[in-house]
Amino acid sequence: MMKCNLSLVQPGKDETQRASQRLVLYADELYRVPSDYEAMRVVAGAALVTHAARDLILSAGSEAALQQGKDAALVSPLRGETVVIELYGRRRQSRI
Repeated sequence: MMKCNLSLVQPGKDETQRASQRLVLYADELYRVPSDYEAMRVVAGAALVTHAARDLILSAGSEAALQQGKDAALVSPLRGETVVIELYGRRRQSRI
């Protein structure tokens, strides 16, 4: 007989936030992330992200904060692979 103790595992702060959008990009595709998102996460594959005058290479599990008020981010898969990304925290746009 196996004896064990069970405990409730609470999700971390980041795990409770749901993605606003999930995208699949195939080889040679380019996606323009609207500037009203706050963050992005690569779920599968590897991506080249260009944002705020810098280039980032993100692999599965990596995240990047998107700076408010900056231009949109550009995302493309690396090595001819498929990449899955999630976008978080869509900001409300003020209408005048």
